[in-house]
Amino acid sequence: MWDEISAGAGRALPWRVLQFGDTRCNRVCWGVFVGDRYVPLLEDDDADDAAARDVVFTVFRGNRLNVPAWLRVVKYLRAIATNPGVVPAALSWVRRFVRRAGGWRALRRGVQPVTFVMHSFIDAVDVKPAWDLLQRGEVSDEPRIRAAQERLEACVYTMGRPDSGELVPACVQHSVLDPGENSRLVELLPLRRR
Repeated sequence: MWDEISAGAGRALPWRVLQFGDTRCNRVCWGVFVGDRYVPLLEDDDADDAAARDVVFTVFRGNRLNVPAWLRVVKYLRAIATNPGVVPAALSWVRRFVRRAGGWRALRRGVQPVTFVMHSFIDAVDVKPAWDLLQRGEVSDEPRIRAAQERLEACVYTMGRPDSGELVPACVQHSVLDPGENSRLVELLPLRRR
């Protein structure tokens, strides 16, 4: 599926540089369209981009989207003041990004931010046995179920269970803990068979 999304974007979309969770489950690429050309913010094969990513995620940790704008600015300025090495890393990244985008002139014509995200859920028939075994602390000998267990253990897309306060992988929530909702979704959103 990622190859099809990449084809639609007009280029291979780098996802390893921002990989989270299991590679079989999630892929993401942040970038912008400059005209009809998609330009990722970070490239997989650029060590300097990976280093810039690490600096940014180390210096600017946490989610600041839910705080007032003035407080966000104060927090960013404080982070920069206490970590001045972020400035050369940022300037180096800007230089690389502008070059990849086609120069300042191309960027002045306008950019459209677009993030591509793909979630590949585990087949429901595999989730229940995998989850049941994980709950008992057992590892499956069956390769398909073991793969599902690995993916569930690496899951970063968890959902809260109000009844227990537990966080569970989304695949478990949808296919094991709330199968009634899935039945309703099948009726509301029928899949076309090829």
